Amino acid sequence: MAPALAYQQPARRRHEQEQPLRQPLRVLPGKAPKTGTQQGLAPLWRTLFVVGIVAALLVGAVWVVRVGLVNATMELLADSAQTARLTQDARAEGARLEVRYSIATNPTTIQEAAAASLGMSSDPQVDYLRIPAGE
Repeated sequence: MAPALAYQQPARRRHEQEQPLRQPLRVLPGKAPKTGTQQGLAPLWRTLFVVGIVAALLVGAVWVVRVGLVNATMELLADSAQTARLTQDARAEGARLEVRYSIATNPTTIQEAAAASLGMSSDPQVDYLRIPAGE
């Protein structure tokens, strides 16, 4: 196999010759190199941490839903009480109006009011005008 063209050029050979030689790598037995990495949590602790976070989120969501339901229930109870009060007032007013209507439409009451305020009186005898049919 022939050497590559780059190694045959004189400038490349000169550059390689001018490079200082590197020190050989020495490995000392029993010592590990110190790295800046930290050891992570154990898988059990990591799982417990994730389960705790999920449980906290679930409890928070349940609490928010509970507060919303309590608020809606309280508003519904207040509206229901107000509706019951309005219904009771409307029934009482309806009963009062029925009494006033029956008094106002009573013929005796009408005759007494007409005689007292307008000075009108009814005749004791009522005459009817009869028109013969066909004449």
